[in-house]
Amino acid sequence: MVAGGLGVLAYALAERRFSAVGSAWALGAFAVATECLPIRLPRANYVSITFLPVILAFLLVGPAEALVVLGIGALVGSGIVHRLHLWNSLALANQNMFAAAVAWWVFDAIRGLGLGFSLAEIPILGLLGYAVTFSLANLVLQRWRGQHKEEPIAAELSEPHHLSDLTTNLFLLPMAASVLVIYRAAGLISLIFTLLILLMALAIFRFYINLDTAHQEITALYEVSRELGTSLSITETLQLAIESASRLVNADHCHGFLVNHKKRQLFPISDGREHPGSGPSPETMLSPQEERMLYQLALTGKAEVLPLFGVGAEAEGKKPRPRRSLLALPLGKDGEPVAVLTLAKDNRTFSAQEIALLSILRNQANVALKNAQLYEDTERLARTDGLTGLFNQRTMRELLDSEIKRAERFSRSLSMIMIDLDFFKKVNDQYGHEAGNQVLKGLAGILTASVRDVDIVARYGGEEFAVVLPEADEAQARLVAERIQQGVADNVFEPQPGLELRLTVSQGVATFPVHANSAGEVIVRADEALYAAKQGGRNLVCLAAPRST
Repeated sequence: MVAGGLGVLAYALAERRFSAVGSAWALGAFAVATECLPIRLPRANYVSITFLPVILAFLLVGPAEALVVLGIGALVGSGIVHRLHLWNSLALANQNMFAAAVAWWVFDAIRGLGLGFSLAEIPILGLLGYAVTFSLANLVLQRWRGQHKEEPIAAELSEPHHLSDLTTNLFLLPMAASVLVIYRAAGLISLIFTLLILLMALAIFRFYINLDTAHQEITALYEVSRELGTSLSITETLQLAIESASRLVNADHCHGFLVNHKKRQLFPISDGREHPGSGPSPETMLSPQEERMLYQLALTGKAEVLPLFGVGAEAEGKKPRPRRSLLALPLGKDGEPVAVLTLAKDNRTFSAQEIALLSILRNQANVALKNAQLYEDTERLARTDGLTGLFNQRTMRELLDSEIKRAERFSRSLSMIMIDLDFFKKVNDQYGHEAGNQVLKGLAGILTASVRDVDIVARYGGEEFAVVLPEADEAQARLVAERIQQGVADNVFEPQPGLELRLTVSQGVATFPVHANSAGEVIVRADEALYAAKQGGRNLVCLAAPRST
């Protein structure tokens, strides 16, 4: 383990043993206490003031003692407070000790060059160099360890929570100088008393910060819940969930994938269902292994952090962007997985608090998905026929009005076919209404298969159906009607096991603007043509007569 070797080297270079003096032990206990009181910033990781006892140990006792104080604090912070694996805790402690050793060398170099400007016998420039070097060395080592996986570093270790950043360390320097002055003036008892006061102040400040952070998180969750509550579409709800999740935890990348249970695949929400997860989009590519893993997680319905370090490297032939922490957040309704959100952080990790926030978001999104599904089902039932699944008469009239206006605006044709199943009453009387319902379903399937995707197929009422053909003249409409007629004639209806029926249809065709100049008139003229087909002997296609000018 490279980090372990560097830590041992750092301690060996100190060439001193931990002094058994009261100040050293007091600072060691203070380091442990500060690690047990980390401060969680809003939408960020934790910071602590462990650098304060380290710099105090460096000034009061010596560099070797500072290394040990730092090592003890790092072990306690990572192993006990943040519950990292022992191997990772040791690696992290050694990394910190090595950074402190490098900072000590810089301190000595500044002092050796005669740049050690002092204030009350405190080497100001040397301490600045020590703080800056310690922070930068930790940052470099942290990123180096992430790029060279020479040890099993967990994803949760990608950004050690207990390390203070450069700003925090610089802020602690005046405090350390003040404590040093107090110690020199009043001795060990004053040092211990001062450290206890600092711990009390830290606890109070931590409580205030945590309270403020919790308030901000509750406010953010409220805003997210309100946004999700306004969505009445499943697609819109999923898009809002992606945006909300990314904003809630300040993720670097956030993507959503629809779950296709038949194909056992994931499809990017942004791309619809046209391309699978391994499609051409670099940002949403998934390797086969990642796709299988995310699909299995979707079935469990649990949020989980995955140690994935790249996405789609095989497909593009490029080095993947390192993603130090990837969190999978399954979404679903009524226990059925609908989608999986993937949130990634570059060179950072998801804290336990962030995972808890995302779990709350998931629950809210699941409720919103269920409500959106209920709304879509209700809207669909209001617009469609419950038996055949085709549009009902009211919806057909609304769509026809819209298509007539569009045809009139662009000087296009529009045709309508009215269709009636011949002698359907005999089917109901002889075989029962359930058999008749099965025949109507079969006819609906033939009509849908005989027209284009842009055409409108509706159940007009009873055994009567209607087809609206945008941008189709009467010749094209007649061809469609003849195709429907042939399809019905060739079809064998089986409304009951062992019962086979052959049926025919009568059809009337009217075209805008040849036969009518309004939506209502198109319906009337097509219905008149249908009546003519039935009067003419049924199983016929009749065109409406041209309207008189």
